[in-house]
Amino acid sequence: MRAPRWLIAAPPAVSAMLAVALLATPATAETSQPGEPRAFAERMNQLGSEALGRLTGKRGDSSVVVSPYGLGSALHLLGLGAAGEAEKSLHGRLLPPGIEAGAQDAGLTALKEQLLGAAGDRLRLTLSNAVFVPKSAVSSPRFLRRARAIFDAPVEALDFRDAGALARINAWAKEATRGLVPRILDELDPDARFVLANAVYFNGAWETAFERERTARASFTRVDGTTRDATMMDATLPAGFAEIGNLQAVWLPYAGREVTMLVIAPGHGQGSATVAEALQAKSLRGLVAEADKRRRTALVRVLLPRFRAESSLDVTDALAGLGLTAAFSAAGNPYAAVNKAGSGPLMVMHRAVLEVGEQGTRAAAVTAVAPERSLAITPLFAADRPFAFAIVHEPTRAVLFAGYIADPGEEPVTEPGQPARQN
Repeated sequence: MRAPRWLIAAPPAVSAMLAVALLATPATAETSQPGEPRAFAERMNQLGSEALGRLTGKRGDSSVVVSPYGLGSALHLLGLGAAGEAEKSLHGRLLPPGIEAGAQDAGLTALKEQLLGAAGDRLRLTLSNAVFVPKSAVSSPRFLRRARAIFDAPVEALDFRDAGALARINAWAKEATRGLVPRILDELDPDARFVLANAVYFNGAWETAFERERTARASFTRVDGTTRDATMMDATLPAGFAEIGNLQAVWLPYAGREVTMLVIAPGHGQGSATVAEALQAKSLRGLVAEADKRRRTALVRVLLPRFRAESSLDVTDALAGLGLTAAFSAAGNPYAAVNKAGSGPLMVMHRAVLEVGEQGTRAAAVTAVAPERSLAITPLFAADRPFAFAIVHEPTRAVLFAGYIADPGEEPVTEPGQPARQN
């Protein structure tokens, strides 16, 4: 694939050992029917998991954050305007088995509504979508209608040859993510047929906050054995807990308990590369199913670093390698429903930011698609070596954010977990 004409304004792209086997339905969950919201979430989780597996390195020495739901939503939006082989490839990866394309509107709408229903005074979740086209674009009324009905995605006509178009798209990303992702494009091809954008914003307070007075500096051991000082939060709280071989897992609920962060870290005495090695050796689905089978409620002492992680990724090739080559090829104009004029290959860019502190978590992700591109002894759960996480909406099992933290990196600039009231 040739070099992109525009790039995300962000630090160099990072690759990492993905730690999110959490992108699977737990073994104890009931089987979803094809048209149920959970079935659509499962397909997004699966695609996100596989794509991330292709983006990881074997060393596990870099951090990565993604939004499987955000990526899946952007591709579903693209699929609404697809035809021919492009449509077939997108449907093949995104639609639950046994469901026809015509039934996806209700399933996706129900999934979105269930996710938004988790929001409250102490947990904010917004899902935003937009379609940007040149002023000369001729779009299918059916595409426009479905984009609005399913994703609340307005279609905005811009002069792609004017610098104001780039500024407008970046301003949309900044507003949709409350400033966490200040821009999504460095450049905009004046001949681009369209830009499809999706943003997921999350700001949730922990159900039980970490006590700030217990936060202290502690050693964090990287995969290569080197250590660094990190600001380690410390709390003893009731939580879901599991031991999976040489790994441990803990489920940390957010306010309302409908959304949780699942963290997987090396067990006591295990090396700092344990999570990376386990994810290379075992299937992600198997690892999560195993953890869920062993899940029990316990009073757990949790050590977790305050951290801020950011990823900027071109996921085009990874997705193409998962059966979506036809969706991004330059053959013909399979997206005439979005814009009747123009053709050319597509590029998918994904940027995600996540901040974790004593009060909660704040995270955002933007995806852009455009042409070219209870126990007697209190267990100790210590994420003082590289660990995995996933922020999961429990009713649908949709993974909002997921990743692998090789190094806590910088601390959050602002305090996460204090969301404003819903509008």
